[in-house]
Amino acid sequence: MTERRWRGALLPGLVNAHTHLQYTGMAGVGRGRYAGFEDWAAAFNAVYAQPHDWRAEAAAGAAQSVAAGVTSIADVVTDIDAVTALEDAGLGGIAYWEVMDWENAAWQEHGRDQVLAELERVPTTPGAGLSPARPVLARRRAAARTARHRPAARTPAAPAPRRSRVRG
Repeated sequence: MTERRWRGALLPGLVNAHTHLQYTGMAGVGRGRYAGFEDWAAAFNAVYAQPHDWRAEAAAGAAQSVAAGVTSIADVVTDIDAVTALEDAGLGGIAYWEVMDWENAAWQEHGRDQVLAELERVPTTPGAGLSPARPVLARRRAAARTARHRPAARTPAAPAPRRSRVRG
């Protein structure tokens, strides 16, 4: 073993416990001034509906995080193209695939199978998880049933976020 001494301290990296790296290119929405939630949601949805390269925007957010000293991230991903950002950047953390916007009939018809297929695309390095959105309890229960079909070691459950992609 070699001992090295230097003046200073070795500190761990920062942790960002909730982010949406794919929304890095939508920072203008965050800089806006709004009369209330509905006003903000309308602005968010208008920008969200525009074409995006979610993978590139998530990569840019990961690079900004690393530059700021962040080394571990819990990233809530709503568009599957952005799901590899943590792995690609060599960051620690978990990419949570967010299950949301399912109506009961669509969930029964094809939703569970579609979500399971998408969940398989989430890299298990550094970590993969499932994040059920909270607006409708039936949707949350459906997401919980889906999570039971994936090995627990690969699918930690995230607390349901208060708000993410907003539908108007």
